[in-house]
Amino acid sequence: MKLQRTLFVATLVILLVFIAEYLSLDSFCISSSCNNAYDSILLGWFLMSAMTIAMTLLLLRFQAKVVDAWWKFARIAIPLILIISTIINLGFHHNPGGFMNMDDMFDIPAHILMYTIFVVGSVVQIVRGLRSS
Repeated sequence: MKLQRTLFVATLVILLVFIAEYLSLDSFCISSSCNNAYDSILLGWFLMSAMTIAMTLLLLRFQAKVVDAWWKFARIAIPLILIISTIINLGFHHNPGGFMNMDDMFDIPAHILMYTIFVVGSVVQIVRGLRSS
């Protein structure tokens, strides 16, 4: 129960920080490319925070074994997805425009794949935790 509360409070604080940072975007970025990259990074972190809050609220109803099974997966998956998402959103792997303006076509499918892996992996770990208890 302590893990759920800690995780919930941490993600709520992170979410509030991102909302406050998003509202002060005008003073941070001057160019439109900076705004776009910053918006993309905030969106990725916001999505991961929202999914973590949703999983935490869902897991409040389950036993400690289920939470522990999910946490073993989430403590590795969440930082890994956030790091990869931030690198993708910064655009280090492609130049603006490129061949037929398609250099950034990798970004959206990569994000969809990462978040799908997180959700499916979370469901698998929750089911494993339920079966073991």
